[in-house]
Amino acid sequence: MSREGEPLYLCAPPTGYPERGSAWVGSEALLARWNFALALADGRVSEAKPDFSRLLPPGARSAAARAIPFLERAILGDDLSEGTRRQLTECVVEPDAGAPDGEWSKIVFAVGVLLGSPEFQRR
Repeated sequence: MSREGEPLYLCAPPTGYPERGSAWVGSEALLARWNFALALADGRVSEAKPDFSRLLPPGARSAAARAIPFLERAILGDDLSEGTRRQLTECVVEPDAGAPDGEWSKIVFAVGVLLGSPEFQRR
């Protein structure tokens, strides 16, 4: 949390950290949040071993394209903008888009992208 600009219990005002993005959003903090989201999704955060397969019906566990709508609803409750949805699909599903190889790796990557999305940051 310190690298993301909001160290726990270190905000001086008793009201806590501001909710305005301008107070805490910058390229360094954004990159830290993105990296944390991807590491969390991939199970590389100590003491956090998420099992995203439980969010998916059996038929969606083997294809990222089928998994994305279920992940969107489970993580964001259908609160994903069309622009973010398009970017998510392009970076995860499109060939040569930079997503890792293997469908399960793409699904984990999609979870990281959703956790790093602007819509998730508003929650």
